[in-house]
Amino acid sequence: MKRSLLTKITLSLIVLLNVACEKACMRSEAELPIFGRKEIVTEEVNGEIVEKVIYHTIADFKLIDQEGDTVTPETFKGKAYVANFFYGRCPKICPTMQKQMLILYEKYK
Repeated sequence: MKRSLLTKITLSLIVLLNVACEKACMRSEAELPIFGRKEIVTEEVNGEIVEKVIYHTIADFKLIDQEGDTVTPETFKGKAYVANFFYGRCPKICPTMQKQMLILYEKYK
């Protein structure tokens, strides 16, 4: 009895994973998922009430990179990028964050 139930659960999970994979594969390559915080704002447009999704954005910044060049949002205009602002010399979390960002960079460079 337990084996039959376990088999049914396993098969159900396989079917669900298969459906999820099919949906993910059908998505256009140009369509990227958006992760992170978002806010739903209700506003009136042409006399109709509509909901608008506002996604979290990074505030404007002006930084100097390791080569002495200035980096701003304009540097990445028209490109997807991952931003990770951190203190480069903190003893605890910074080395871990830097290692994870390097893994991400190596995978998608």
